[in-house]
Amino acid sequence: MWDISLFLKLNIFKILFINTLFFINVNLLFAGELAIINSENDRFLLDSKIYERARKEGIEIHDSNESLSYDYSNSPINIEEIINNNFDINKSDYPFLLEKSIVEINNNPNFSIKKQIQDELINRVIDNKELFKYMIGYHNIFTLKEFEFVRKIEKQIHYLEITGRFGQVISGICKFQDSNSDIVMVLITGRGTTAKAIMGMSDNIDYSNNFGKHSFEKLKINVCAIDMFPHGDFPLHPYGLSGRGVSILAIEDFLHFIKQNYENQTKKLILGGISNGGHIAEYTSVISEDVDAVISASSASRSDYSYSPYSKLSLDGEKYRNSDKSYAMFDSLFRSGRIYRLISPKPLIISIGTHDGHIRQSDSDFPDKIDQLKIAKEAYGNSECLKINLFRGGHAFNPNPDIKNIQLIIQNCL
Repeated sequence: MWDISLFLKLNIFKILFINTLFFINVNLLFAGELAIINSENDRFLLDSKIYERARKEGIEIHDSNESLSYDYSNSPINIEEIINNNFDINKSDYPFLLEKSIVEINNNPNFSIKKQIQDELINRVIDNKELFKYMIGYHNIFTLKEFEFVRKIEKQIHYLEITGRFGQVISGICKFQDSNSDIVMVLITGRGTTAKAIMGMSDNIDYSNNFGKHSFEKLKINVCAIDMFPHGDFPLHPYGLSGRGVSILAIEDFLHFIKQNYENQTKKLILGGISNGGHIAEYTSVISEDVDAVISASSASRSDYSYSPYSKLSLDGEKYRNSDKSYAMFDSLFRSGRIYRLISPKPLIISIGTHDGHIRQSDSDFPDKIDQLKIAKEAYGNSECLKINLFRGGHAFNPNPDIKNIQLIIQNCL
């Protein structure tokens, strides 16, 4: 199934990969309180300063006006609290967590210096997408000559199981309009949700809030949802790949399959996702020419992950076995509004709850969601192909305003 004529080149990737794996060190920690919810009316409370900062950047905060389900696992984290509660991290390791770093991105407490280094890396990547691929642990040396798949069709619904280039099964559900719609929206699940839930085919109503179902009914376009994390039994790191890289390749395999097998229904492709699925959608859109527009929901706009606990954990230490191997290489650098500079000028819809991720408490606190939205606005200027939905709420799809924004993108930008 693989074309491995270039197999020897993997030794080069192995050397380069091992010598560049790193996590950005953090001297500024996640701080702040968990999302505050009023139990009487289930509304999220905001300090007036947040409204003032948003208005200053030309961003409106509005009520969702919907009864939404949320995932509260993405509230701000305090790493000292994690250490004190002994979540597989000993207190004696605390100095290591503060000091360990291979590069100097966050070694200096001066915020302007940190930003200068980060911006320098992004500027290099903007002019060199191959460098972006390398930095996130992606390459396509292994190619897929033909697809192996299982397809089950029930009226408008197509259940797909596609064997990816690493032998992993990529499961998806597609629903096609009876009319001749040539637009398809492909949605990638986050942790804790499923393709069935997104498509409204599950009794479990989770933080995806049946977004695929609502989109299919209101936008009258074709919709697919993919269950994520199909890594397969394959040694990633020795071959110059990260978990992120393999996830992107899996999405590319799925997109190529539906483009080949449903050509008339997929002439325009909108790729979106929520939470971790949103990050994969963002990354894939930078690389893939199949993607015509992007939905970033509860993803890069949450905060700047180069300041998060993820950026402190070692990849190869047994005592950090809970470290997610997919946060490899420069991943935390791109898990921020900086990714929007790479996505631009592709049409982009951003959806983010006010209490999803970090809320900046002061000028000296590290960047939060409004700072990430500001980067997007700067990247797109006055373009009508950027739509932002900042709603008062938490970690969730916010269907009605998100669908309205998608409709505007379809009308004006596709």
